[in-house]
Amino acid sequence: NIKTPKIVFGGDIIPSFVDDMTPFIKQYEGQCEYLKGFGRVYPARGNHDFTFKYAPGKPEGVTYDNASTSDIFRRSMTLDNVVHNAADPGSSYYYFDEKKSKIRYVILDSSDYIKDTSRGFGIVDSISIEQRRWIFRKAILGAPKKYSILIVSHAPQFAYGADSPTEQVMQGLSALSTHSPIILDGEEYRFD
Repeated sequence: NIKTPKIVFGGDIIPSFVDDMTPFIKQYEGQCEYLKGFGRVYPARGNHDFTFKYAPGKPEGVTYDNASTSDIFRRSMTLDNVVHNAADPGSSYYYFDEKKSKIRYVILDSSDYIKDTSRGFGIVDSISIEQRRWIFRKAILGAPKKYSILIVSHAPQFAYGADSPTEQVMQGLSALSTHSPIILDGEEYRFD
């Protein structure tokens, strides 16, 4: 029943070591425009998106703030059927509905806390309280009846344990019995 293909980036769309992000951003936006010829494009922010180091083994680099990252995503994604949190204009979390197939896609920003913009990889696994409230109240509880909810998150669902903001959101979702949840998450890894 899904007529128009959806292309969802799962995050961590980054270059290696660079000293200027501008050429990469232009390339990313160009690739998104190309992909729009095949379907709708929706990014999920990863913990390494628009954060880069100048050189291997050194912490120096740049991490784009939330508003700058959101601006890049909004310029490159399909926007005509997307609902963002109007009270959080610099956000990169949103939802959209596929009415014919009765699916609500909920795209999380699992890295909305910036620890340090003067470092490469200054983002922390996080889902702000404001994002959690909006996702539950508007995107999930506000979903039409008989819709399945597809959650897309870069951060792995279970890799960080019960204290992980991503896992807390997933546990809250599973407690909702009025919808059939489907979860797509990012890479699963451990730091043992």
